[in-house]
Parts: sequence; structure tokens; C-alpha cells
Amino acid sequence: MKKLTVALGISALVFAIADVLHGQHNGDSRRFYIHVAEFVCFFGFLSLLEVLAFSLLRQKMGLGRWLAGICISLASLLAGFTLFALSGGSMHGDGGPLALSFGLICCIGAIALPITMVGFLASVIMRKLSGPSAP
Repeated sequence: MKKLTVALGISALVFAIADVLHGQHNGDSRRFYIHVAEFVCFFGFLSLLEVLAFSLLRQKMGLGRWLAGICISLASLLAGFTLFALSGGSMHGDGGPLALSFGLICCIGAIALPITMVGFLASVIMRKLSGPSAP
């Protein structure tokens, strides 16, 4: 999965450079295709980074699934919103595919945060009701 993440990141970088080199005021259809490819690669890259961060929180930090989900959702919401605003906040132009990717990551984090909070609370309540577990 790490190799795929690196490949998508490099592909997104190549398409972003191609977009900038192609020029802003060339109104041809190739620019649209460059933007689509740039968006797909960059959104895939960000999604795989989230999956890797989730597994890192689970394995290295020792957090449970729901608590790791809360952390990832909150980080996605805050980072996605901030980076959406910093990348122009507009879904057209040179920064459009990147801004759209960050905006979608923010939306995914906003949707997942209450779901993971409810799941975490339900698992805590269920664990509390089941009583002490045998070692």
C-alpha cells in the first residue's frame, strides 16, 4: 500500500506540473483532462494517507478502532478545511483539483466524526454493561 501511495503522490505531482506548464489561458480540452487526472491521483493519494494514518494509530499508538476513527475524522475535518482555504477555496483554475480534493476530505471527516463518536460511546456503554472481563 505504501508503494501505491507513493505512486499516486508522484502522479499527482506530475499532473500538477503539467497543468502549470500547460498555461492558464489555453482554453483547450486537454486542460480539462489534466485536471481530472490530477484530481483522481491526488484524492487517491490523500485517501491512502488516511488509511495509513488509521493503521498507524491502531498499531503504533495502541488506540482502539473507534478512538482512532475519531482522531482521523477530526484531523481530516480540520486539515481538509484549512488546506481547502489555503489552496484557493475555489474548484476551478490551477488550484481547483487540489482544492476539491481537500474539500472532499473535509466533508468526509465532517460526516465520519459524529458516526465514530456514536460508535465509540456505544462500545464504551456496551463494555460497561457487560461487566468486568476475565483476563
